[in-house]
Amino acid sequence: FGGRAKFGGSFCDGCNKEDENGHGTHVASIACGATLGVARKATPIAVRVLDAYGSGLNSEIIAGLNFVGETHSKSKSKKSVVNMSLGGSTSKAINDAVKQLTNAGVHVAVAADFSNIGKCLDIFAPGRNIQGANFKADNGSVVFSGTSQATPHVAEFIVETEQEPAVEADFEYPN
Repeated sequence: FGGRAKFGGSFCDGCNKEDENGHGTHVASIACGATLGVARKATPIAVRVLDAYGSGLNSEIIAGLNFVGETHSKSKSKKSVVNMSLGGSTSKAINDAVKQLTNAGVHVAVAADFSNIGKCLDIFAPGRNIQGANFKADNGSVVFSGTSQATPHVAEFIVETEQEPAVEADFEYPN
């Protein structure tokens, strides 16, 4: 990440700041990695809400989203994008936390369960055989497939439209 990556916080019980399975590193590198990412000027901030097995509580996810909202409100640039490469059952509480973020001007990209159908899908992105950083090697890469790999492509698109005034996008969020 060329020294740009920062650790925001860990909100899952018993978790530390280390990426224990490579998921977070791989996903972040797709969006803004120094070698493989597109949004290479972005500053990735790790906000951990799941354990090494990909499990977490809704309350932990909401705590992470609230942290993002607080950080965004203190930011001078006001150009924040959240990548949620995670899945789970529908949660009104999480949906409400995401709505709070979008109302505050934060863009949110959410995994779509490796599907291309649904009323909430706005942008389609590749998710099969995606090369990204390997957390076990400083200069290594690894290939994964899944909705987690598609989501950062959407996040990087949003980052690029925020950073490049010549690119225009009209984002509307339902109430």
